Amino acid sequence: MATTKKGLSAVLNARAEGCGTETVVFAHGYGTDQSIWDKIVPLLSENYRLVMFDWPSSGTVNDQILYDTLKYSSLEGFADDLITLMCEMDLKAATFVGHSMSGMIGCIASVKKPDLFKRLILVGASPRYLNSDDYEGGFNNSDVEQLLLNIETNYENFASSFASSIADPINDLSVIKYEKCLKRMRPEVAHSLAKAIFYSDWREILDKVETPCTIIQTTNDSAVPLKVAHYMEKKIKGEVTLEIIDTIGHFPQLTAHLKFVERHWGCSHHHRVNFHRSVAEAGRDRDDRREEATRKHSLEGGSQSEDAQGTAQTAVELKICGWRPRRRGVWQRQGTEGTARAMGGTAAAITIQELRWLDSKTAVSHGAPSTTGRSFCRLSPSFFFAYDFLA
Repeated sequence: MATTKKGLSAVLNARAEGCGTETVVFAHGYGTDQSIWDKIVPLLSENYRLVMFDWPSSGTVNDQILYDTLKYSSLEGFADDLITLMCEMDLKAATFVGHSMSGMIGCIASVKKPDLFKRLILVGASPRYLNSDDYEGGFNNSDVEQLLLNIETNYENFASSFASSIADPINDLSVIKYEKCLKRMRPEVAHSLAKAIFYSDWREILDKVETPCTIIQTTNDSAVPLKVAHYMEKKIKGEVTLEIIDTIGHFPQLTAHLKFVERHWGCSHHHRVNFHRSVAEAGRDRDDRREEATRKHSLEGGSQSEDAQGTAQTAVELKICGWRPRRRGVWQRQGTEGTARAMGGTAAAITIQELRWLDSKTAVSHGAPSTTGRSFCRLSPSFFFAYDFLA
């Protein structure tokens, strides 16, 4: 049965549910709310007391005056709220699960009040998002400037495009979920908080974090490169465990929720059965979507030769993997522009896994979008994929 407390916990929609002697506190990231944990809560509520809440920036918080632009120009303002909330709810030695910006919020709070935390679970967390000479954060200054401009000029379009680039484009539900959460957020709050996050640098706090940490990172996160997780693993002073989940996007709690739970908390037999069933269903659902997309493409284009069918299939696969056509023969994904074409036969044998592999190889080979070069990849005995980076 869910319970609530008065004070800050009330205005932040805090609730506690579940059974058990160990408390787990969940904190959401930029643009979302506590509903981002809805897939996780049922898996843990039988054995743990779970606490969820919304940050003042969330669109689900009714008190709009609560978000103070000056206070929350630094993540330290959120860390102070977290400490107040946990003290108010009489939470001590809790496991804190912080997604995205909340990972660093938890680190800051643990340095200020270590007795409140038993362990930090940092999900897609980053101490710094901007690249520098000796650090890869994932974003250039121009990227952040453009992001802030997009928020200012057309927030609706920003919410849609940002959700598509940050969540897993193969998992439609994760994109829709994040987009809806973003659109509930006030544009002025989204802009202010984005500045606070993307221009922050909390690398120096890491060697002060003595609370044991688990870092959870996906294999392909466009917001936080895998190098960031390894950097944090090296720099955090306390005991650190790095768990890498094989999924795409910034939201493993949405796209790989059973693996997410299984990695740290384990899983009952019942949940393991459901896990394998979910994997099988997801595979069938993906195949159905690919077949339907190919069918529609064929109907729209009329009869096609084998090579033309292969090119059409390539287009379908690229769209599923997050690439979008910009003009004839030119595709774009996450700000990186390039040309893609089928050569030497049909593309029917192409798979999502092969395209993911290609993405990782081209990213490693060429890096920044401004790089000029070409990557050829043999994806099957009869299909080659050419990717040209444009200057």
